[in-house]
Amino acid sequence: MSLKRIFILFFILINVICAEDLADRIKQYNAKQITMTTAREMNIVISEDGLFVLFSSNMNGNFDIFKKDLNTEETIQLTEAPGNEYPQFIEDEDDLYFISDATDIYGNIYIKDLKGSKEEIIYNNKGEEKHPIFNEKNIIFSKKIDKFRFFSYDIKKKKVELLKDAEGSKVVFSADGKQAIFISNEDNDGYNSLYSFKLLDGRFTDVEQISFGAMIINGVDISADGNTLIYSAIKSDTDDNDIIDIRDNSVLYKITFENNSVTQFQLTPENYSSKAPKISSIGNIYYISTRNGNDDIWTSHIDGVIPRESSLDSQRLIADFLFLKFKAKKVLSEGSKSNHKEESELLDKSLLSYNRILSLFSADKEKLLDVYYKMAEIYEIQKQFEKAESIYRLIQARYSEDKKISEKANFYKKITELKRKGIKTDSYGF
Repeated sequence: MSLKRIFILFFILINVICAEDLADRIKQYNAKQITMTTAREMNIVISEDGLFVLFSSNMNGNFDIFKKDLNTEETIQLTEAPGNEYPQFIEDEDDLYFISDATDIYGNIYIKDLKGSKEEIIYNNKGEEKHPIFNEKNIIFSKKIDKFRFFSYDIKKKKVELLKDAEGSKVVFSADGKQAIFISNEDNDGYNSLYSFKLLDGRFTDVEQISFGAMIINGVDISADGNTLIYSAIKSDTDDNDIIDIRDNSVLYKITFENNSVTQFQLTPENYSSKAPKISSIGNIYYISTRNGNDDIWTSHIDGVIPRESSLDSQRLIADFLFLKFKAKKVLSEGSKSNHKEESELLDKSLLSYNRILSLFSADKEKLLDVYYKMAEIYEIQKQFEKAESIYRLIQARYSEDKKISEKANFYKKITELKRKGIKTDSYGF
């Protein structure tokens, strides 16, 4: 190891060692894997007390419903029908509503007593009922006629009603029913959006769009008080095929409604898929993730896999610490077998923290400029050269009045472009 590298490593280690408290705080936000099968899990439902989760899994062939105790970690199978069963929601603590295609290839809505063996069909009709949810003693669901539309089913009267003035695939309500969100139908490009609304006399009123841009939203949940929204969406071309589609990775985002303002930030990295979030009553979130390859259930803090700080400097401290820790591990592993998974996670989290600075804080241009360069550096390390180039173009646009900054960004952009094309930059004297 060269003398220069020894000095660099010494500097990094001193900074990392002096931040043990920070390391402990970050560790508290590490995601935890709940299921570890080779099967595919989906349709998470969390008990009202947050002590167990229900989910659908094809570990035995068909999709059956399973229950996992989060304290004892015991998993038991609840259904064994010849078809596929998917849990939807729990009402009155013990009544599980689920969809089964045992008697209809499109699926019907059933109810099951979690403490006994009673099971009966609640709604039986032609076609697929998607994402049923309970609201004021009615079941709200989406169904495709000419396009996906919302319906309300009165269980006692056994009467179904078309809800007017909105179309979409899924709806969620806060516990008091005052805050409600739905996912719209896809547009011609396959993208959709989130809308808030109020349900009044069979109509969607005060409809307001709350997500913008090209994205494919594939999950949403709302907190009991209606102040927090967690959704999953595909926003980037993560498989580099020049289109955004369902093959790209999905990411979790959080929206908070506070003091008549809306705040949004990213919760999970783009290097693996995270989708279909559910908010627990005890303050964490559960979701389906491919982090270890399969569609498994994971849980994390409601602010995601890194802390959300109240100031730019504190958030920057976390980002810099994670990036320094990555560099230290990289230097230490030279000439030996490195832990690529650990290094990749450090890069993911540092990038997430830098990105959070841009989402949550307004700052002077000098501070933001350094954040942009750090993000571009990480993208280059990850060999995501197009994303690094886009950062340099962003710097050029936002700092166009400063010739020195603009020229520097252009210089780095050209080097990154050469790297993307597989051209050795040392041949050009860089």
